[in-house]
Amino acid sequence: MRGAGSDISVVETYSGEWKNDKRSGYGVCERTDGVKFEGEWFNNKKNGYGVTTFQDGSVEEGEREPTYFTYNDVATAAKVFCTR
Repeated sequence: MRGAGSDISVVETYSGEWKNDKRSGYGVCERTDGVKFEGEWFNNKKNGYGVTTFQDGSVEEGEREPTYFTYNDVATAAKVFCTR
């Protein structure tokens, strides 16, 4: 399983649609560690069709359910900067 792990120095930016001050609809999320997600969001979570590109250039594409990054069964924190 790929994820952010516990590196809280990773900064995430989001550009896309919003509803009730949450990421909802189409959006692009890019992280300073080189991971990028383009796709559908609902209630601030990745949900629906999307494409994730990893640091090594590999790509995962398809439908997703809402996800959380976890490390040792604990949800991780991340610095998030959102633009509208």
